Amino acid sequence: TVGIDGNMLRVASHQLNQLFIDDFYNLEGQREQSDLVMEKWDSIFDGLLEHWYESHNEKPSIKDIRYTEEEYLLDELLSEIDIPLLNNKEYDYLKGFYARLLEEFDYSKNLLSYHNYRRSYMEMIEYLDGEEKAMEYLDEWYREEPDNLYIIGTYIDRYLWHDEDEKALALAEKYLNHDMRYDYEEWFYDAVENLYNKLNMKKEIKKLYVIRKRQRAKRKVTYL
Repeated sequence: TVGIDGNMLRVASHQLNQLFIDDFYNLEGQREQSDLVMEKWDSIFDGLLEHWYESHNEKPSIKDIRYTEEEYLLDELLSEIDIPLLNNKEYDYLKGFYARLLEEFDYSKNLLSYHNYRRSYMEMIEYLDGEEKAMEYLDEWYREEPDNLYIIGTYIDRYLWHDEDEKALALAEKYLNHDMRYDYEEWFYDAVENLYNKLNMKKEIKKLYVIRKRQRAKRKVTYL
């Protein structure tokens, strides 16, 4: 599949920026402005997809944003909409927003975006329905992809957030040398590093560096 046309995104970005005022990132309590942002984004998003399907039969792709300006613009648009709405606690809207992103795009060439949006969707569940429901969603995701280190890293992050360090450490020790499918294992390593830093485990941090270096060489990974 081919990425969304860059001109479409430039127009959408301009339209969205026209709406935002100086205190764009401080929308808390500004109900009218928040409603305008959501209404405008829905209109832009609908227009992008409608234009795409006029000449394509398959879903548009979201490739890695490092590759082209077009995908950077799309990523820029997404960050412009979710940050202020998070500030304004529009969790219900954002839950639907992330669900739609997951549904409307082809992520076969960029699993990282797919994982990130699923994690964001899970976070909205927690805001709306509580930690237990969010963990149920994460457990379901894990059952779908039990050999995905990104999900394990997400577990570790959540345990750290809720000060369940022993659970986080048990996961880190279980999977650190486990040979699993490579789906952005750097996210997992980042989570383990955060854990070791929190617990001041200096020897383990050094060992982790060696493991990461070895895995990068094995996978021929050139980014952090």
